[in-house]
Amino acid sequence: MKTRPHSLRKARPQWPWWRTPFRWLLKTRLRRRHVHGTFLHRLLGERLFLPQLWLPTMESAALGMALGTFVGFMPLPGLQMFFAVLLCYFFRGNIAMAVLGTFLTNPFTTPAIVWGQYRLGRWLLPAMSYMDSGEYRIVDRSFAAVKPFLVGSVVSSVVLGLLAYPLTLGAWKIVASAVERRKRQRLAALRAEEARATAKEDAEV
Repeated sequence: MKTRPHSLRKARPQWPWWRTPFRWLLKTRLRRRHVHGTFLHRLLGERLFLPQLWLPTMESAALGMALGTFVGFMPLPGLQMFFAVLLCYFFRGNIAMAVLGTFLTNPFTTPAIVWGQYRLGRWLLPAMSYMDSGEYRIVDRSFAAVKPFLVGSVVSSVVLGLLAYPLTLGAWKIVASAVERRKRQRLAALRAEEARATAKEDAEV
């Protein structure tokens, strides 16, 4: 009786490529039984359980990263994750990717980012001064120190958030194609191993 190689006898289910690195997220994600009937469920409704919020797809992951990047570069210390999750709830972005996007600003990168945003604001303010009214200039003197930083923060948040969406889509496609190519190579190697084992058994008969 011919037997298949051990590696082929135990076939694994074909999960999406992202399940292996994100299996920790799948185990800890919000489930209906955890919050069904609670205040959070009554407040947010069934929208809280939308698959796009918890299971990444190419579109939801890109949207989540864009929202997280946008919020991450805004001057919202301590509140970035909260607003990122809130935006994902309304725009159906992936929460995990949004939280990951907020980590682009961290204690190691924040000093350079703040300096860059301040310099960007200083560069943009002369062009914006032509639109200022006299009353606005009076108020402007009180915020002269922080206005360049605020302007640079808003502009950089919008621009980087818009860039994060297509970049994440491209990265997803590259990684997904690489994983699929690796799967095909492994399958071809397993089939070759099975063919060699079968040929060896036929030769022994």
